[in-house]
Amino acid sequence: MATMEFGAKVPEYELLFEELSCVVRAEGKRGEEKTILKNVSGRFRPGRLTAVIGPSGSGKTTLMNILSGFRTRGVKGRVTVGGKDRVARDFRRHSCYIEQEVAMMTHLTAHETMKVASRLKMPESITNEQKDKTVRISDLRVLNSNSRISNFTPPL
Repeated sequence: MATMEFGAKVPEYELLFEELSCVVRAEGKRGEEKTILKNVSGRFRPGRLTAVIGPSGSGKTTLMNILSGFRTRGVKGRVTVGGKDRVARDFRRHSCYIEQEVAMMTHLTAHETMKVASRLKMPESITNEQKDKTVRISDLRVLNSNSRISNFTPPL
């Protein structure tokens, strides 16, 4: 178990996904389907930074939406948390997924973006001070937490 700075014990679980596939209706074509993901497997280990990398349109956002429980329609495969089948509704209640549109607020630093997300997602019973303490960008050595997100976006 990990301990948050304000003393709450937080269980650490491995998230495992096996043979995930996602099929959607093709836009503008009646009855046709498009495969977005096909037999994708992987895992997220507790205490480890994991990057999901791929070209535009490769299914990264779809994968994250499936893992977080936001997408369930057209999905096949298995997702487990701590060795047990993940129940999407329960998982959403106990986890925080910062969607791409929120994470790319170009006028905020990475640290500020995480603070905004924690204040929006965490329950009102937790004080803003406690929420801010849960944001530990210093553990994420990939980005300088004082840099603006736009600094990492290449010019067009």
